[in-house]
Amino acid sequence: MIRIEFLKKRLWKYRGIRITPKMEHGVLIAGLSIFIPVFLLSIFFCYKTGMSNVAEWFTWDYLKNIKGWNWAYIGKGFVISFIVGAMTVLLAYFVFFEKYRRIWHRQKIARMFISNRFIEKESYSTESKWSFSDKTVTKSKLTYFPKAYYKINKGYIEFRVAMDMSRFQERFLKLGDELENGLYCTLVDRELEENFVCYKLMYDVQRNRISIHDVTVKNGSMKLMEHIEWKFDELPHMLIAGGTGGGKTYFILTMIEALLKSDAELRILDPKNADLADLESVMPEKTVFRCALHGRKLGGESPLQAWQ
Repeated sequence: MIRIEFLKKRLWKYRGIRITPKMEHGVLIAGLSIFIPVFLLSIFFCYKTGMSNVAEWFTWDYLKNIKGWNWAYIGKGFVISFIVGAMTVLLAYFVFFEKYRRIWHRQKIARMFISNRFIEKESYSTESKWSFSDKTVTKSKLTYFPKAYYKINKGYIEFRVAMDMSRFQERFLKLGDELENGLYCTLVDRELEENFVCYKLMYDVQRNRISIHDVTVKNGSMKLMEHIEWKFDELPHMLIAGGTGGGKTYFILTMIEALLKSDAELRILDPKNADLADLESVMPEKTVFRCALHGRKLGGESPLQAWQ
């Protein structure tokens, strides 16, 4: 069994969907792939009564009488078909929003490669096919495009780009901020794999949030979000940072509640004699310690009271 797993890793590993230059227009291509079939099908239903004599449409006698055509009927059919096609695309956008967003992500990544010139092109000369004279035109073809993959895995975006010893390799190692801001995700990890650098971003932060009462402690780990856990048995230290009013105190209170529900023994020290010092009124004796020399009275409702 171990040998089979080793061979799988060596022979083939699924890294996700390959980012290609065509994905630069991924959203447009996806929209047209829905719109065009629906539009053509609607055209067929609008003009199905005249489809029986479609061969006559291309005869000279029929074409020369163009002024006699029922243009109001023709225009009405095209407008109806266009509206039906557009509404179908709009409906698909709402029904398959997650698929749309992944296509949009891949489009952004492809455009990032192109706009940052992580590509190489080669110019060549050829004869124009649309000129009556033997005119030579200069065109360019793509000779290098980064080998990169996009994958959704357990609520995370995994973006891999190959370390292929190209002149862009050093810049590939510094894509974290661009991916985080461009995809509107939170970068949680960057690791070097064999021949690749993998960026791991938290996907859809709002949807993965959980309520205070869903924060639980089990087997030395605290669940903080749908796909985020603090494994305090392995990493016992935590730094909580943020601006004023950012929710640090409520986050700490949430952790304290979860630990108390797991029958953990807690000791709380509040040197500033601030919000956490109020916990001595609801926690067992000699578990909350404050610094009386620097005490200060809080006016109004404390965060603890609001939290309760």
